Amino acid sequence: MAFGTSAQIINSARVKILRVAAEVSLTSDVKVRRTRTVDRVNTRAGAIDTFRWKLEEVEFTAQLTELLLTQLQTDSTIDANSAMPFNNWRINGLSISGSAPDNTDDTVSATLLDFEELAPENGSAQVRIKLRVAGGAD
Repeated sequence: MAFGTSAQIINSARVKILRVAAEVSLTSDVKVRRTRTVDRVNTRAGAIDTFRWKLEEVEFTAQLTELLLTQLQTDSTIDANSAMPFNNWRINGLSISGSAPDNTDDTVSATLLDFEELAPENGSAQVRIKLRVAGGAD
């Protein structure tokens, strides 16, 4: 399942990305990246690249709160099998067209790849979050 459609995200105002138990507010710089994993196999004829499943990654900046930081630290803990947990994330955006059917409101399962705490010189603490959507892009 894709994390919203590109047209809906691009044409949305006041985009919010929410995590169960910790709402992410003041979301900005939302970037959706669609790619594929590549396996390189060396053969006698040379290297051959084989492509795998589609991957979808979402990266965004949000206001950092204590509740969100606690949730991110929990979400970045690997399990006994060295796997990252999947959690439900929701993107919500109001369409700039003003038409309710053009709004985006999707819930997906995603794993937290990484997060970076930012402390702007003249502003509130922020965090840059990167997610990988389960199942990849449509």
